[in-house]
Amino acid sequence: MNIYEQAVINKVRFDVNDGANGTIATEDLRDLSLSALDKMYGAIFKQIKTFQEESFLKTKQSINVLAELKLELVKHTMTVKLEEKEAAKLAKENKEEAEQLMEILADKQKAAKQNLTEAQIKARLKKLTK
Repeated sequence: MNIYEQAVINKVRFDVNDGANGTIATEDLRDLSLSALDKMYGAIFKQIKTFQEESFLKTKQSINVLAELKLELVKHTMTVKLEEKEAAKLAKENKEEAEQLMEILADKQKAAKQNLTEAQIKARLKKLTK
């Protein structure tokens, strides 16, 4: 079972400290900024660490399992958002380079036409105006 199925089954909600101190559903993680997700990750990580330090002999409690699921969900969301950010950056760079190359090509085509002889220009004009 993947982490999103687990989140739905467990009705996972995340605490948000945005002044309103509310909770959000798993799908709302996508709406948060990377810095907000990073803060949330840190808070959940502290929570898990606290659970682990409370007792050496206790087995994982269900609340700890839920916290680990939350941590994985936030981590996955951050990873996806970072990959999308990188892909958008690459797409922008590729678009800019393509535009530059089109300009260079247009300049070269114009220069090639300027190098035509008078007879070649007249012949092409005659062909184009038929």
